Amino acid sequence: MTDRLKDGAEDRVDEVFEPSFLDLAEDDELRVSLPIRVQGKVYVASEWVIIDASVYVPVTLNCAMCNEPFSKEIVLKRWVHEEKLPQNGVLDLGDALREAILLEIPFFALCNGDTCHNMAEIQQFIHKEQSFEGHKPFLEALD
Repeated sequence: MTDRLKDGAEDRVDEVFEPSFLDLAEDDELRVSLPIRVQGKVYVASEWVIIDASVYVPVTLNCAMCNEPFSKEIVLKRWVHEEKLPQNGVLDLGDALREAILLEIPFFALCNGDTCHNMAEIQQFIHKEQSFEGHKPFLEALD
């Protein structure tokens, strides 16, 4: 692959990867069943191969509030990665791409963007803050 990038040439990247390379078969909270798309460019700078691309990953997550599965697209608008120019001319970006994707997975994802579809139903189980206005236990102890 890198042989055609000599003399400052740039190559377009428009690749589709099967989600199996993410190795998520054992994960119950994150599922990727549709292909992952990588679009951008790749070029050689000195002894380095540079990839500058956008990555689109359709995922299914469980809502952090109601635990119901929902679909979301993880988008890495600009993923820039550099690798030492391989001797054999074959560039394997699998591990670097996997790491970049997994780092973009939200820690606390809600099924309706910034809220949960089931919030009204769940509200009854959420602890309400109690007001302690006027209650001063330390001052009362001094009396």
